[in-house]
Amino acid sequence: MTGSDRSGGNAFGAKFGRLVRSYREDIGLSARDLAIRVWNDEARKSSISRLENGRVGRPAAETVQKIALALDIPQEEIDGLRAPSADIGSVLSQHLGDLARSSRDQLEALAARFEIDRAYDRSSENLRQLLEAKADEYRAYRRKIDLLDERQDEIVAARAAANAAADRLDLDECEHQLLIADRLQTLLFVETKEARASYALLRGQVDKAFELFRSAADALRTVDSLETARRLKGYFVQLYDHGLLYGNDGLALSVDMARHALAAFPERGEEWAQFLMSKANALANLGDRTEGGTGTALLEEAVGDYQVVLTHFGRTGDRERSGVAQHNLGGALCLLADRADATASRIDLLEKAIGTFRVALEVRDQHASPREWAMTMQNLAVALRDLGAATEDEVGRRHLMEAVEICERSLAIRTKDSSPFEWAMTQENLAQVRFALANHRTTNDPSPHLAAAESHIDAALTVYSLETSPYYFDKATEFRRVMRTARIAP
Repeated sequence: MTGSDRSGGNAFGAKFGRLVRSYREDIGLSARDLAIRVWNDEARKSSISRLENGRVGRPAAETVQKIALALDIPQEEIDGLRAPSADIGSVLSQHLGDLARSSRDQLEALAARFEIDRAYDRSSENLRQLLEAKADEYRAYRRKIDLLDERQDEIVAARAAANAAADRLDLDECEHQLLIADRLQTLLFVETKEARASYALLRGQVDKAFELFRSAADALRTVDSLETARRLKGYFVQLYDHGLLYGNDGLALSVDMARHALAAFPERGEEWAQFLMSKANALANLGDRTEGGTGTALLEEAVGDYQVVLTHFGRTGDRERSGVAQHNLGGALCLLADRADATASRIDLLEKAIGTFRVALEVRDQHASPREWAMTMQNLAVALRDLGAATEDEVGRRHLMEAVEICERSLAIRTKDSSPFEWAMTQENLAQVRFALANHRTTNDPSPHLAAAESHIDAALTVYSLETSPYYFDKATEFRRVMRTARIAP
């Protein structure tokens, strides 16, 4: 190895040394083992130690390649440690500010660089949105790399302070500074793993990111259990957000990470309860997207978690968070009702959901929390609509009429000017309730309800568009087609 450099952790060699240590420890190699694997010479273990401790600023290119080959370190990960050249960074710097004007070929080239799935099948607008998100991830990744340099400098400073204390025979201070250096070294190990996990997510490698996050948490566990739990919470958020955006295994892995985080909390206090609700939200989202018995089991677990959260907040008297938990519990019960095969089970779950939403509205006041109130009102209306459609007698009709009333009341908050998207969703809900009324067994003349339903769905389509909200636009357009078919049927 060549080019000894004492200038700190900003050199390529220091960054590469940290990467080497991380990969070496991942596979359980000692410095001696790695020296034998690279040079067939155990005496060269000191060269490995010097590199990993940031004492070699400019390692020889041949050495870098030999170590990378021995540890199976991808070349692109090594390139990412160097000053930006013709890699992802330069591509982003050239095109990031011009994504809105980028050609289709340029968007697809960037998407391929970031390994975005199904890039050729996606719309240009969707690709731009995903690339903006990838650019944010890349910037966050580079910030983490920079923080590693700062952490290395802190370690060097602590070691220097320990040496100075030893020189003056201040052994207590020497021990204190070594403890600081030891903790900083652990944090450097953890944060290196986190940076590698971020890189894995950047490339869509969620399984690898999950394992790196777990490894980081395991290293920190012996130092601080609460900090371990909080870091695991952060890893949960990264996996969850990645899964929501890119539609891969991130959601399922985020739930696993949440379980590890909850187990790491030293006590079941406020922070634990709040995070349990985050886990329940992830379970409900994942359960809704998962078919069959597996999805049902996830939803049932979410319901159980919400109930535990409600017990905790009821005991502490936290009405605001209780209202949030009641709202979310009602949503999970509605999702379970959608899956129920037996009408009796479906009705039972919907009745429980309606009762839960009504309790939430005792906390979510129209004047104190107007947006939250309107959201819960909408969910209550949907549950009443489904219950009304499942109940064939006059009671069912009353449920449907109450759903209409609730939607109309919420429009006082969800106006087209102030909240156009929420207003459109309310109009769509009104269309669905009116259509359910038109098809209800107690309705003699469906025409007025069908006309009202079409008017509401047309209103929603003044906001939904294929460019800005393709999912909602397609759903509303299909619903309008079904209604028009029903109106002309004999």
